[in-house]
Amino acid sequence: MIAESPVTLECKVFDVQEFPTHDMFLAEIVAVHAREELMDEKGKLRLDRAGLICFNHGEYMAVGDEVLGGFGFSVMKPATKARKQKEQNKK
Repeated sequence: MIAESPVTLECKVFDVQEFPTHDMFLAEIVAVHAREELMDEKGKLRLDRAGLICFNHGEYMAVGDEVLGGFGFSVMKPATKARKQKEQNKK
């Protein structure tokens, strides 16, 4: 593991797909290691506290804490989505 990494996913690779520009690794996550300060009082991993970045089209971007959706987001009923948004606004 890398000491400076806030979160480490330990994986077991079960396949490698070779493409002209890159290789894609298919793996099973077998363990997760996270800094204690990233865990909330309920034991939930809070990646919004990790200061994560991503590389997107030649630029490094900060990863924000805006919630875009949750489990079932892509098939959420309009009434459920409205209720969830109302709950988020209360926070």
